[in-house]
Amino acid sequence: MDSTELKIFIATAEEGSFAGAGRKLQISPASVTRAIAALEARLEVRLFTRTTRQCRLTLDGERFLERCAPLVSELEDAEDEIRTGRLGPNGALRVAAPLSFGRRQIAPLVTAFRKKYPQISVQLTLSDESDDLLWREYDCALRVGRPTKGEFITRRLLKARRVVCAAPHYLENRAAPQVPDDLAEHHGIVLIRDGQLLDQWMFEIDGVMRSVSVPATLASNSGEVTQSWALRGEGVVLKSIWDVQEDLAEGRLMELLPDYSVDNADIFLVYPARRYVPSRTRSFIDFLAEAFAGPAGRIG
Repeated sequence: MDSTELKIFIATAEEGSFAGAGRKLQISPASVTRAIAALEARLEVRLFTRTTRQCRLTLDGERFLERCAPLVSELEDAEDEIRTGRLGPNGALRVAAPLSFGRRQIAPLVTAFRKKYPQISVQLTLSDESDDLLWREYDCALRVGRPTKGEFITRRLLKARRVVCAAPHYLENRAAPQVPDDLAEHHGIVLIRDGQLLDQWMFEIDGVMRSVSVPATLASNSGEVTQSWALRGEGVVLKSIWDVQEDLAEGRLMELLPDYSVDNADIFLVYPARRYVPSRTRSFIDFLAEAFAGPAGRIG
């Protein structure tokens, strides 16, 4: 069976359309259509139900995907292993990272990585989505917190604390909170994740981690938006130290409740649990681990 047809079939299943599969594989939609038609003719089954905008796997298609996806993955691993022995690490590397951390910390490292490994191309996607299933689309991902679902290998890349902070002019006409419960009297700027308000902030109080409810005066699914609101003096925000360390140092924000520890925002490297990790992925993981080793491995 033609492995190219199988790769097109898998891409179509992942993207949900012929056009999406074509973009992913950098081939024309017509080529995708021909490959799927040839595969269905050979198998004598319909693999997809089609509409004008998308296609979905049939029951036969789901069964076929379950069996052939691991085989194609093994084939790609074997090809990568042979190419690596001859050419060194190469190919396209797909990386995902949180929006602000990716822009500030990972994007500059990607360019340095490319100088060291010029035969590896990097596709960096920045998103604050936390659904663990999304990481399946990538060779590796950076994410805040350890994944709770899915078959992944995780490696702590960075330990970083979070801080409660606000702009000095926000506090001109109100008292700064002295204990976490005082936050109930303030304007809270909170994140939205997976449709839920993250308005319960965890503090260590008398040696025990306790949840404190914060009024969600403003909320956004973008960490950069919540930071911009805080800088404008709209309220109190809970931020990872890597986001606000410059603002704190230059006085645009001030840390509140410094005597109370907040749960950390550790960054983890996440990659699929598979027998063979491609050399391009291993090289990138080792590169990041070295970059954040030692004092750089902890922020705040």
